[in-house]
Amino acid sequence: MADYSRPVRLFIAIKPTGNVLQKLVLSVAPMKAEPWAKQVRWIDPDNIHLTLRFLGNSDADVISDLCAALESRLLFNAIDYEITEITVFPSARKPSVIAALVSASRELTRLAGEVEEIVREFGYRPETKRFRGHFTVGRCRRGFPGETAIPHPIKPITGTATEIILYASATRRSGAVYAILARIGFVGRTGD
Repeated sequence: MADYSRPVRLFIAIKPTGNVLQKLVLSVAPMKAEPWAKQVRWIDPDNIHLTLRFLGNSDADVISDLCAALESRLLFNAIDYEITEITVFPSARKPSVIAALVSASRELTRLAGEVEEIVREFGYRPETKRFRGHFTVGRCRRGFPGETAIPHPIKPITGTATEIILYASATRRSGAVYAILARIGFVGRTGD
């Protein structure tokens, strides 16, 4: 684990496996030819993830204890999920990102809830937004046209989460750079 001497910007997420990521990248590719695509900063495939909880600037001293708490208390088997569509998120009226939406999953919602409970015990403020699983594939730039529809239906993409990842994020001119600080595996692991 890296040694940090100042606050670290942290988040907890699920990373899609190679097969899921490959299908997702192929599903997004035709969208890059749309007229509005120039108003999107497309996410590097290596950085695509489903955020369970954004923690923000954190004292580096918390990392080890937080990882231990997550590892000892998140007693999940592998969690199946399904990406059902790619759309403007949170809505076409207020475009922020282009997102691959994950259909509602009781287990994924329960995982996000348990992560929330654990991080609050470490002094993080309660999350104010309802969890809505999605993989961000692009960020809308200023000038992105409101009410834009995504005209490319996709075949559902199924995946399996077998771990969560604690990331550190640093902002650069070229975009965010993520470093994996810890991988916390689930009890029952299966591949997809």
